[in-house]
Amino acid sequence: MSDDPDLVRAKLGGGGLLELEGEDVSSFGRRFLQDADAAIQSRAWDRVTMQSTAAFATPVSCAGWHGVDSTYIVCQEDRSTSVVLQRVDAARAQRFVELAPGHHPFVPGPDLVVDQLELLL
Repeated sequence: MSDDPDLVRAKLGGGGLLELEGEDVSSFGRRFLQDADAAIQSRAWDRVTMQSTAAFATPVSCAGWHGVDSTYIVCQEDRSTSVVLQRVDAARAQRFVELAPGHHPFVPGPDLVVDQLELLL
């Protein structure tokens, strides 16, 4: 159970699919892309689709961070996934870096992400 008071809500749609509940382009933009302009927020909202419940119930047979060089970017201004939870996930990677952007750091600040990738080369 999470102590996050502002969880993303989903509801069961038809055919075993989940859909966002209580979100519209404005609330979605504030939560997931607050550091992007309104046009980008709108285009992103247009791409939101339902997701299969199987994605949350299917056992993982091989975790991507096992045996693979990995870096996790903790997004300090993420309004969707708490920084605390991100740090728990990041502990599984070989390394992690904390950056200021929100949930999608590559949208408003691709150079920040590129800079981190270049450090690995």
